[in-house]
Amino acid sequence: MNAKSRLALVVDDEVSDLEAAERALAEDGYEVLTASDGKTALKILHNLARPLILLVTDVPWLQLMDVR
Repeated sequence: MNAKSRLALVVDDEVSDLEAAERALAEDGYEVLTASDGKTALKILHNLARPLILLVTDVPWLQLMDVR
């Protein structure tokens, strides 16, 4: 897998944490997408044509069975 094919979606409502994670992943060669909330992240994921693993933790409005 080359560096251009690695994609990360970072979701965090804390701007400083989001930016720090984005920088760290970009320095490691990832293409980084960001979202400041879960609903935006789901919209981004819906538009991706790549396989992915979605780990949802501590999102009260989202039931895991809703993510397909």
